[in-house]
Amino acid sequence: QKDGAVRPTDEGKGSGRSIDGFCMIDALVACQDLLVRFGGHAMAAGVTVTRENLPAFRERMEALAAAAFSEGVPPPCLQVDCEIDFSDINLRTADEIFALEPYGCANPQPLFCLRRARIESVSALSLGRHTKLILSDPTDDSITRTAMVFGCPTENFAFRAGDLVDAVFTMEVNEFRGERSAQIYVSDLHPVDADDTYELRQNRVYR
Repeated sequence: QKDGAVRPTDEGKGSGRSIDGFCMIDALVACQDLLVRFGGHAMAAGVTVTRENLPAFRERMEALAAAAFSEGVPPPCLQVDCEIDFSDINLRTADEIFALEPYGCANPQPLFCLRRARIESVSALSLGRHTKLILSDPTDDSITRTAMVFGCPTENFAFRAGDLVDAVFTMEVNEFRGERSAQIYVSDLHPVDADDTYELRQNRVYR
């Protein structure tokens, strides 16, 4: 309030994000008697609530979430749309995917999986804040693709050159100095052989 007074009818605004298994908009419908207004969809929403109703709103939302996950919160899961080969990672494919934009809740960006890719090199970007990979086809190491791992500091990156990985990623068109190319952005990596990672190989050499 302009006069600095605190009143029960003061209104506050907030937003929320959800995960699979908890429909945000259904939960807000169940709380609508406590809200001034609300809107959104299953995974995200916004609300306006008065100061006097905030404690009851918080309590009810927590109870709804506890009921939805009575057996525990499920682990995060990526829904892969298609498994592809190295030959599919090209500008033509990236252009076709670009035609599907804009992406959103009802039209998520396609996720692809590339099996048994060999990490040829690991390098730092933006002073180590991000990581750049060169991936190769283990059956023909002359076939390589560049992959970006944003938000992963290189010093914390769990893989090294020589590791075989299954990669989950999105694909986009990259434009740099007038050149267009297919660029892949890694969402997740898993070792193909958990008993043959870089760290284990180095431990064997050390022993």
